[in-house]
Amino acid sequence: MKTARIAFLTVGELTGATAEKYGQLVDLFRGLFAQSQPAATKESVQVVIDDWDVRSGVWPSPEQLDTYQALLIPGSAACAFDDALPWLQQLLALIRNTYHNKPHIKIIGICFGHQAIARALGGQCVKNDKGWEIGVAEVTLSDAGKALFGQGTLRIQQMHRDHVPSVPKSQAFELLGWTSVAPVQGLVNYYPGSREIHVFTLQGHPEFSLGSDIVTRLINDRQANGVFDAQLADTGRTLAVKDSEGVTVVGGILWKRVLGIDAA
Repeated sequence: MKTARIAFLTVGELTGATAEKYGQLVDLFRGLFAQSQPAATKESVQVVIDDWDVRSGVWPSPEQLDTYQALLIPGSAACAFDDALPWLQQLLALIRNTYHNKPHIKIIGICFGHQAIARALGGQCVKNDKGWEIGVAEVTLSDAGKALFGQGTLRIQQMHRDHVPSVPKSQAFELLGWTSVAPVQGLVNYYPGSREIHVFTLQGHPEFSLGSDIVTRLINDRQANGVFDAQLADTGRTLAVKDSEGVTVVGGILWKRVLGIDAA
């Protein structure tokens, strides 16, 4: 059986009722890849996701990193512009080194990961003056997004206050789409002279489509902790139960276009 290996860099965690039911973020991503796997590959291909908790100083060595097909940086309650984080500069350096010196490794960023990749490769991450974006949002796809996803919009769960305000100019990034709250909802970077994906990022959370109540639980936890007021929480709970395409659409892109696995 062929194995595709992903290095998962843990930069955040689920807590409270969400963690009790669903485990940790790495568990959600393992579920996302399992549920979206192309049927023709299920007897011949497996994805193995190794968890590296970089917050605790657990990093893959350069030699270990070379054994992976992809590097995945997920979401976090931390801010990608918070230089007081003891591990952030090392993370940004790892992203830059992987991008420039290990091009055989695909780079995937979700929410915080999207923001950190943008910052590491010449862009910015800032707090959004428009406030939080939570629950299912309909992303208007750009021409590049339409070409990649094969549709005009993408419905995806959101849970962020920070955002990337503009497309990084130092690398050949293409904008995937936008919402009224966040103008950069995703980025794609292709290898020179081809349409094979090198870097793929999303502001939204495809893994939160794995369970119908994941975002509702997150909202409840954050309201209880005083992060969300009642009005924001109520609005978010209404949006959180809408249909999203994290597994059905984004999962397929991760398999077919990022990992390059479609059929056995």
